[in-house]
Amino acid sequence: MPSIVALVLLLATGTVQGQSGTPRRFEPYAPFIGRPINAVRSSGVESSHRTYAIEGAIAGGAGMGVLGAAFSHEFCRQDSSDGCLFPTLYGAALGALIGVVVGGLVGSFVPKGAP
Repeated sequence: MPSIVALVLLLATGTVQGQSGTPRRFEPYAPFIGRPINAVRSSGVESSHRTYAIEGAIAGGAGMGVLGAAFSHEFCRQDSSDGCLFPTLYGAALGALIGVVVGGLVGSFVPKGAP
């Protein structure tokens, strides 16, 4: 046991001495040096990356909203004799939320053609 402590102390002092040098100075990061910002905006990058994300979100939200409302209404009708308006609305909202997210993600992978 004392030999392990002596070995650790020996190795630790070598590490500390190795780190006592002067720190290096790093250059600041500047990604667009030499290129004006207007050139980046007017290069047409935005128009070449058009996708169907909005259309997918609308279609997914509408479809899944109707499906969620139908499922939650059926489950509510089988379980209770009370009104099923609020569970149906909750099911529609949850289905629409899931549909908007999934539809937008799927649509973002489908590129639009040239206008």
